[in-house]
Amino acid sequence: MAQAFVKDPDELLDYSWSWQEWMPEGDSILNFVLTYDSDLILERSSQDGDVVTAWFSGGVLDKDYEVLCQIETVDGRKAERTVTLRIRSL
Repeated sequence: MAQAFVKDPDELLDYSWSWQEWMPEGDSILNFVLTYDSDLILERSSQDGDVVTAWFSGGVLDKDYEVLCQIETVDGRKAERTVTLRIRSL
C-alpha cells in the first residue's frame, strides 16, 4: 500500500523515498524517474545515497495524486514505489 500525505495546495513540501531497507549492500542508485500529474509542480528533486527526494507545490483542492518513483541501480536492479498526495485545505 502506498504511503499517503496531506498537502495544502499552497504548500511547498518535500517527500522522500528511502531505498535503504531494500538496497543490497554494495549497490547504489544509478538514476531515478518521477512520474506525476501535471497539476502538481515539481520544484526540485535530488538523490542522496539511498534516498530520493522531490519537492512539490500546487495540486487541485480535494484531489488525490499518485507520485511514482522508479529507480535503477548500478547493479541493474529496477524498483518503483508510489506515494499519494491528498490535496486538502489545512
